[in-house]
Amino acid sequence: MSESSRVHDHRRRRVLLMGGIVFIAVFMPLAFGAVHPWAYKTGEAAAFALLLLWPFGRASRDGHPAELGLQIRTFAIPIVAFLAFALLQLLPLPPAAIHVLSPSTYKLYEQVFPGWPDRAPYTGLEDSIKPETAEPASIHAGTVVLPTLAEVKAGAAIPFAPKPPAAAVEEGNNAGGSYQDRSAQWLSKFYSTRWRPLSIAPVLSWSGLILFAACAALFMLVAFVPVGPFASKVERDRFVGGLVTIFLAVGLGIATIGLLQQATWNGRILWFFVPLDWGAPMLDVVPRASGPFVDPDHFAGFLAMIFPLAISGTFFGSPLVSARWSNGYRIACGVTSFVLMAAIILSQSRAGWIGLALGVAVVMILTSRREEGVERPARSRQIALAGAACMLVLAMLFIGASGRGQVSERVQNSLEVDPVSPNRMSAWSDGLKMVEDFPAVGIGLRTWPELFTRYRARPWSELYFSEAHNDYLQLIAETGIVGVVLAAWFLLRACTFIYRRFVQLPAAILPIQAGLVTGLAVMCVIEFFDFDLQIPAIVFFFAIILGLAVRVSWAWTVDDDADYFQQPRGSFARMWVPIAATCLLAATFIQPSIAYPYNLVPPASAAQAKSMLLLYPANTYSHEATADSLGARMTLADRLRERGIALGLDPMSPYTRDAYMRELAGAGRDGDALKQIELSVYNSPAPNTHPYMSDRIIVWLSPEERGAIERGIARATAEQVPGALSAAAAFYDGVGKYSDEASLYAGAAQHARDSHQQYQYLLSAAAAASRGRDFKRAQSLLEQAIAVESDQPGAYYALALNVYAPQKDIAGIKHTVALAIDNGIDSYEMQSLLAGAAQTMGDLPSAIDAIKKIAAEHPDSFDLTMRLGNLYGENGDFNQQVIMLTRAIQLRPDSALAYYSLAGADEHAYDYAGADKAYARAAQLEPDNATYKTTADDFHKKFANAVPAQAGSQTQ
Repeated sequence: MSESSRVHDHRRRRVLLMGGIVFIAVFMPLAFGAVHPWAYKTGEAAAFALLLLWPFGRASRDGHPAELGLQIRTFAIPIVAFLAFALLQLLPLPPAAIHVLSPSTYKLYEQVFPGWPDRAPYTGLEDSIKPETAEPASIHAGTVVLPTLAEVKAGAAIPFAPKPPAAAVEEGNNAGGSYQDRSAQWLSKFYSTRWRPLSIAPVLSWSGLILFAACAALFMLVAFVPVGPFASKVERDRFVGGLVTIFLAVGLGIATIGLLQQATWNGRILWFFVPLDWGAPMLDVVPRASGPFVDPDHFAGFLAMIFPLAISGTFFGSPLVSARWSNGYRIACGVTSFVLMAAIILSQSRAGWIGLALGVAVVMILTSRREEGVERPARSRQIALAGAACMLVLAMLFIGASGRGQVSERVQNSLEVDPVSPNRMSAWSDGLKMVEDFPAVGIGLRTWPELFTRYRARPWSELYFSEAHNDYLQLIAETGIVGVVLAAWFLLRACTFIYRRFVQLPAAILPIQAGLVTGLAVMCVIEFFDFDLQIPAIVFFFAIILGLAVRVSWAWTVDDDADYFQQPRGSFARMWVPIAATCLLAATFIQPSIAYPYNLVPPASAAQAKSMLLLYPANTYSHEATADSLGARMTLADRLRERGIALGLDPMSPYTRDAYMRELAGAGRDGDALKQIELSVYNSPAPNTHPYMSDRIIVWLSPEERGAIERGIARATAEQVPGALSAAAAFYDGVGKYSDEASLYAGAAQHARDSHQQYQYLLSAAAAASRGRDFKRAQSLLEQAIAVESDQPGAYYALALNVYAPQKDIAGIKHTVALAIDNGIDSYEMQSLLAGAAQTMGDLPSAIDAIKKIAAEHPDSFDLTMRLGNLYGENGDFNQQVIMLTRAIQLRPDSALAYYSLAGADEHAYDYAGADKAYARAAQLEPDNATYKTTADDFHKKFANAVPAQAGSQTQ
């Protein structure tokens, strides 16, 4: 190959590679993080197409010396090994092999596949389904309580509702009709024998394998593909500098979109897209900045990975930029750093905030090395740190008061722990149990959400960790020790390669490498708290940055002498790399076209049900949907079997267990059904997770059913299951067992964690006792509460209004008010309480005395004066009412209400002339008040007619 041909070939390869990377870098983040099949398929296909640019055979002599050939192989071997292991997880293996490699997977298949391993899974399912017939609905005797819409959404069955029509199952029909994915049909046939894969959801693992292969291809391309003659430093600088510029430009663009989107929020991502999880535009919330990503944490993680490059360029510049553009480059990097920082702050991502701080700190540490003849004094780093601090201050000012308020609220919420809702720590704890059961080879790439429900601890919560929020833990669970060792082999190789050559790098290129390495380190730290590297756009960027860090490590340190070029080695790479790239390119488009789990839909036929059961056997929905959709066409034994399998896969779910309970009840196994009610309530004591615990329905339950609920609640309460106490109280309140409710709260008060919680429990116990008319017990409980926190007004209010007022005990109320005032409670508040209680009881003199006391302390209070005047009127003392209302008018002469009230008082005091004037003044002050105007006109007419008549009678 001539020199000109080689130069042309390298230039074309560099242009194509750069074009492909630019497309991936821009397209995937903008495509909502490439989480949808159409997006990540496009990105993966682009990566495999770029892999065909790899130079094969003699062409490699023009790009790499012999020393680097060995390095390429040391990276490629662990990558290929991990891909081979992931492929092994997908291959159907005989039951004996599965039993040896993963005994827990063997037991799982025994649980979810009836008759396995003696026979193939769900053999003869289609033949066991009865043909659909139109049977008259049976008429049930007794009372039927129709559920509300909320109860139906919570899982309540709709009485008398017709079953949805199901497609008839044709003899030998395995095509699945209008099934969503043809590829799934083919895969279900592939896995329909007794031989099963180690992966419990091969479709998900297949997608994970392709994604990892695409990232590996990008890494190898960026790290090692020749982009020019080896001795050409110009081509090297263009490639590395171009990629760095792309990263910064994409980061700036995504961050800017995030800021603009939040400022102009219309409830949609990128102003037009509503995610499937949302269902409708989110107009009623103040969003966290998320840009094109649905999850703000992923948005922050993506930007945090780019931020170190920007901050490094801001303070240390870049040797890959000409001196003419050096200052402009640093200014552009400064603007990018500022925008990235503001966007990450507004994302309210705690991991993103950690990434910001870590990015600045690690860049400063990595750029602190001194080179012989190159001074990089500590003062420059101090200036850089001060500049970063100023940038943070400016960013906080830029986001405004509203943004700072959101950040403050986020920090406050982070410090508060909700004992009922699960958190990352609980997910990690539950995930470790999965690791214990599948230690060697795991459960399959990306299959965590399939089996995590089996390990969830009580109480059940609607908040479901479909990812571990710790990718290291999830990797161990999905690939086991074997997969972790292989992944660690590759990562350790990359880290040692970069570390050993870092000290050899020229000082000029050091800031670039520091930014790249810091971005990788930031993402590795974030992965302890989130799952950013499971988002295709982010993991692609991670692979490209890692590849660029490796390229910088060797491109500035390897020997330039062209005499050391290695001679061509065999035909392995020349043959198999393009074959593998082509096969993976084709396999990319065999993946499901609908995102998981939205590709799981109710089957319309037995063939579709079987396909879903074979591909997602550990998914609770597969078994529930089969029982729900095929319904009465399945035998009762088969329905019970599927419900039981679903329950074993998600034992904490109240909906799954209640569905099983209904099947048991329908089969006449009432005793077993009651046990399931008890367990369901025990696992999930929250009343809103059980339709039969609603106030409307619980009163219609049989004593046995109520007893089962009560036993479940008692177990949950005894074990201090979060939420059990309030659920038990709601149950006792719903069935009228107020004494038991009071005892429940009183017992909880004895074990409260602090005095305030004890106080609240005593108040709740007293309220329950009051509802049960046990005033003596309520009084005792409230007196205990006052002894615990005498400076809180709640117990005094409850004692006056819930204990003494129902008994018409005004003396007790007065005693309570006096005690409260003595203990420092506001006199105004307590005297108002006394007045209100006395007025309710009809003791108006006591109410008047209470208001007079506080009115004397607040003589300028218009509201108190009005209230006192009205009390006089209610007590029949209209002269005093006139006096007080006149004083109120003096305090507020423009009050139409005061004049209107005075007019009524004058009328009752027989001062009709005064009443006429007062009515007229009220109507004058509020001309739009129809009541005032009508009353004034009517009274004026009557008064005008009454005066001549009175005068005539006097003349006679």
